[in-house]
Amino acid sequence: MMRNPFAEFSDFQRAESKKIPLDDILSAHEDVLDRLTEGFKRLVADEAGDGLWQPDGDSIVRVYGEATEIVSSFPYTVGDIEAFTLAAIGSGDPDFYLMGPLGLYLSALCNHADEMAVSFHLSGQDIRLPLLGYRTRDGQRLTVDGHLGDLVGISMEGGNIEVSGNVGRYLGAGMSGGSLRVEGDAGRFIGEQMTGGEIHVQGRFGGVGKPISGRVFHRKQMVFEAE
Repeated sequence: MMRNPFAEFSDFQRAESKKIPLDDILSAHEDVLDRLTEGFKRLVADEAGDGLWQPDGDSIVRVYGEATEIVSSFPYTVGDIEAFTLAAIGSGDPDFYLMGPLGLYLSALCNHADEMAVSFHLSGQDIRLPLLGYRTRDGQRLTVDGHLGDLVGISMEGGNIEVSGNVGRYLGAGMSGGSLRVEGDAGRFIGEQMTGGEIHVQGRFGGVGKPISGRVFHRKQMVFEAE
């Protein structure tokens, strides 16, 4: 089996030789983390073997499709997703520097999990993970403590995404349903080509894109509603 790049965390201890919570989390999910890691590495090798990846319509659909095939091949829980995310953002493995594929891989994991609520604890991290929440489905709830990058919640089909921090450009682009709420700032092109659902931004507002339908709110003011 492929070596788990997160194994180094398992031996890390405080000075008083007591395990920190991260140790306990990773230890409890070690077997599935190996499979999740192997699956992500296969995705990167197939789609970004040269270490480069650019998000566009075709590449997003293709990577998400392969990620879906990978994660559908073995069982996992929401706890496994949360543990994998913690380990991935703290890993020194260069494969995990490819934030776009990672965001799509996590989205596939969420969309095909049996449980509907997933929490991401990204507070204090320097990364700005993009593409999280791609094709979020009805009844699903994603809660993010921290900041995210571009293309959050694109092609969202339903459910709810709540982000406590800031997000980048193209928030909710192409979404057809559901609710997106950002407590921090959002970049430009909010709701680009959205056809349904609602977007709420509480912080600084980069500007609405070209939505087709749905509603966009800045704080308590509705700044777009289809006629």
